[in-house]
Amino acid sequence: MKRIFCKYLFDGEKIIENKCVIIKNTVIEDIKNQGEEEKGKTEDLFCCFLMPGLIDAHVHITGYTEKYLGINPYLPIDNFLKLLISRGITSVRDTGNSIEAIQYAKAWGKKNYNITIVSSGPILDDLPLTWGFSRIINDHYDVQKQIIALANEQVDFVKVYKNINVDMLKEIIRQAHLQKLYVAIDNPNIDTEMQIKAGVKTIEHLSNFINIKNSSNNVYEKFIEIDKNKKEIYELICAAKEKEIYCCPTNLTLSRIINPILMIKEPSLDFMTTVMPYHKYLKQMQSKMGYTFGKKYMSEALNINLDIAKKYPIEKALENLGKLLKRLDEEGVSLLIGTDSPNPSIVPGFSLHEEMKLWQNYGISEEKILRTATSVNAKFINEKVGKIKKGMKADLLLLNSSPIEKIDNISDIKSVIIDGKLVREIELTGLD
Repeated sequence: MKRIFCKYLFDGEKIIENKCVIIKNTVIEDIKNQGEEEKGKTEDLFCCFLMPGLIDAHVHITGYTEKYLGINPYLPIDNFLKLLISRGITSVRDTGNSIEAIQYAKAWGKKNYNITIVSSGPILDDLPLTWGFSRIINDHYDVQKQIIALANEQVDFVKVYKNINVDMLKEIIRQAHLQKLYVAIDNPNIDTEMQIKAGVKTIEHLSNFINIKNSSNNVYEKFIEIDKNKKEIYELICAAKEKEIYCCPTNLTLSRIINPILMIKEPSLDFMTTVMPYHKYLKQMQSKMGYTFGKKYMSEALNINLDIAKKYPIEKALENLGKLLKRLDEEGVSLLIGTDSPNPSIVPGFSLHEEMKLWQNYGISEEKILRTATSVNAKFINEKVGKIKKGMKADLLLLNSSPIEKIDNISDIKSVIIDGKLVREIELTGLD
């Protein structure tokens, strides 16, 4: 049995002072006032701020290795999961992956630290494909076949990608509902109004929330010209609220797409190389000597143009990106918080902290951010995570200072508890 004494307890919904949380095995057994429990037992823990483990609502647990043949091909997944846990992320929603990668990640968790993973498995798309874990949809028969297959493979929801048309989207949603699965979508080519009417449950990326008829799909132009579409955006906001659609904005990823120089400035690139080794080139670009070669690599291998600021007013696009998220929050659109890690420089674990800081910079309250990263995100995980109350899975984040005072304190980690198991420290310098 473990007892955690804290000055402040955030239970996933509200702040309570001077509490003692009691853990037995893998679950929270009780929550008491500190005066009801005598301190001093061997396994007692103390912290300033106690909260549920964080949840990242948009990741892809993947990576690759450049080591010799015969090494564990899923070793980067080990590193990915260790990075998540080290930053207090104890649950994730994987929005596109191979079945095998998810099976491996879950098996690793059972053997090591039991992170909670829900997944769409392979994404549904049409030619030309972007990702190797896609499944091709040509007609309604393909839809039925693939949805049944995914259900049999025990996915938690269905993910629709950018080459699916409206007709196929409607059939995907119909077939998914028959299997009691919801549909998430990342598709810049279907108007948001049509996506909402078709019955999607989550729209991935804020750029896709503003898919407006006859508007540009160019992410820069979308945010630069956002003021031209005020009426249309208001109508989308109303429709999303009426249909209870969730949006997962992934603003950190979008901000680095808009201004790729931010990718090079990421302070945790060393950790990212253990998941996606090409980040060693981005790391080298922090020096003048490595910049020229790295710039060429980013252009040729990643299709990232570092001179984009010469063509577009990127500061205006970044400003509008923040304003739009703030507006959705103020208007009451349901939001999830996620990162799209491991996109370029979006480091597992660390990136969720950065996403939370971005939200605070946009003017969203600290308590709202914490609630979104725990109890709100948990609606898409399961009912046993995201809150601190009796019977819940013992996934907890112990902090030395309060993120309610300053959201940056989310990084001031004392320790992590996952599935009742204390993780005092994961040796990140030993990542393979």
